[in-house]
Amino acid sequence: MTEERFGRLDMDTDSVAYEQLKERAEAALGELYTHEQWEPRIDEEETEKLRADVRAYMAHLESQLPRWIPVEERLPEREGHYIVTWHTEMDPWPHVETEWYSPAKGWMRGNSHITHWMLPPELPK
Repeated sequence: MTEERFGRLDMDTDSVAYEQLKERAEAALGELYTHEQWEPRIDEEETEKLRADVRAYMAHLESQLPRWIPVEERLPEREGHYIVTWHTEMDPWPHVETEWYSPAKGWMRGNSHITHWMLPPELPK
């Protein structure tokens, strides 16, 4: 339902732009809370509805941002290619690459050095 109301966020959207949008939404929400001495233009019920809409839109945007998932939190549920980051004691710099995962066999590279994973974005059309 939220996606129908707000549309899908472009996965290429810069995270800085998202943060700026989030700050503006939070500031607007703050305006509703801090300027109660003004004569209200809308009643309290309408204000709460607006606040709920702003929160729903922010949650919708956040849900569409790609996120690194720690392997300690959870592993992929399906077999397929994923974007992973890994390092070793001999090579402590983080590496980012795609890696095959199978719930039955684990990561193709081996499970010991992969620290985070994420779903790959949709391929360009």
